[in-house]
Amino acid sequence: MKKLTLIICIILSISSCEKNDDEINYPTCLQTRINNFIENYGVQNPRSNIKKYTYQNQSVYIFYANNVSDEHFSVIDENCNTICSFGSIAGNNTCDNWESAELIETVWTDNR
Repeated sequence: MKKLTLIICIILSISSCEKNDDEINYPTCLQTRINNFIENYGVQNPRSNIKKYTYQNQSVYIFYANNVSDEHFSVIDENCNTICSFGSIAGNNTCDNWESAELIETVWTDNR
């Protein structure tokens, strides 16, 4: 009986550690962009997402809408300040040394 109790406790402990998919892991200002995107655009291929990076020793985020072929990306910090931007055919890159940025994780994906 003690072994059964131990096994049940272990299973409950493991299941309580599962990641909550509804948990928001990005700045709240991006929720407005997500809401506007979902209201105005259909599902994109590849799916739109928000990725978290480390850039110049800080956490930053990029919303990849994938709804235009010549997309311009804004890099924002945890306080919703635009740090820099890049992309578009015009090559308006204000992100010095962006290639040194490290992808941490995808924090949101359009799951429609």
